[in-house]
This record gives sequence, C-alpha cells and structure tokens, in this order.
Amino acid sequence: MENTKMMKTAVVIDRILKILQGVAIVCGILYLIVMALALFFGEKMITDMNAVSLGQLKLTLKDDSALLNESALKIGLAISLVYGTISIAICVYAVGIIRKVLEPMKEGRPFDKGISQMIKKLAWVVLVGGAIVRGGGCITMIAEMKAYDLAAFFSESTVTGCNFNYVMDLNFIVTAGVFFLLSYVFRYGEELQRESDETL
Repeated sequence: MENTKMMKTAVVIDRILKILQGVAIVCGILYLIVMALALFFGEKMITDMNAVSLGQLKLTLKDDSALLNESALKIGLAISLVYGTISIAICVYAVGIIRKVLEPMKEGRPFDKGISQMIKKLAWVVLVGGAIVRGGGCITMIAEMKAYDLAAFFSESTVTGCNFNYVMDLNFIVTAGVFFLLSYVFRYGEELQRESDETL
C-alpha cells in the first residue's frame, strides 16, 4: 500500500518537474534572445532607462543623462543576462538530476543502485551552483549600481559618500549538507537492498 503511494507521488512530482524544466529552458532561450537584442539595440534600451531601484526604493529620474554612465549600465545589463542564463542552466541541470532520482521510485525501487550517487551529485550542484548564483547576484548588483552617480541623488550637505552593503544568503550550504546526508542514507539503503536480494 505504502509502496503504491510512493510510486504515484513520484509520478506526479516527475510530471511537475518536467513542466518546470520546460519552462526554465524557455526562459533560458528568452534570456539569450534578450542578450542578442542588447548587443544590437543596446543604446536604445539604455536611453529608455530612467529609473533606478535601491532595494525596496525605486527612484524615477528627471534627467538621467547627468547621473547615468551608459557604458557601465550596458556592462551591468550584459552581466545580468549572463548571470540569469547560468542560473537557469544550473536549475535545469538540478531538476534533471532529481528526475533521475525519481525514475526508480516510480517503479517502487527507492533504494535502487546509483540513487545515492545521484543525490550526492545533486548536493554538489546545490553547493557549487548556490555559490555561483549568490556571487553572480552580488556582481550584478554592484555592476548595475556603479552605472549611476548615487551621491548625486542626495544633497551634498547631508551625504558624504555611498557604500554597497550586500548580505549573502548562505542557506544553499545547509541545503547541500542535507543532500549529502541523504546520499549516505540512500547508500546504506542500497546496501541493505543488495543484501536482501542476495539472501533471496
């Protein structure tokens, strides 16, 4: 009975992940198209940008020509698009690994040979991919903010300078640790399954 529930759940999760994987691939393709458009029509895209976001605060500029470094903004835009494409590629790859883990579970074999290795691979993807995504987010934010003369937004009599304060979220390390632990649990389950099969 419980085995049947697990199989049905694995099938449903696999279908959902397949849809999400397809959506992520489409988003990646759209990112590449936008990147190509930015290379050809970059000047037009930049001249239309007259707002800057500072966290939850969004400032609309009256005349952005004096406050905006167009070449720096173009570099920031390119970095942002590359970072977005890499992030989507990491997500698509991670979802692919999860779907491979679900394959034997759909057939009622949760401790099939190789599952522990797939979970360990997923842990490495979460760890390395998380570092790349968080680092890329920081670089993107700094590149985009460097394009504006932030000190000019404020009165010189009250503001003497501007700093970037970026807090990196390291939850991906905990998630990777959980996946590493799960890989060892599944490795133990694989050994028990193998011993049980040999006994029979």
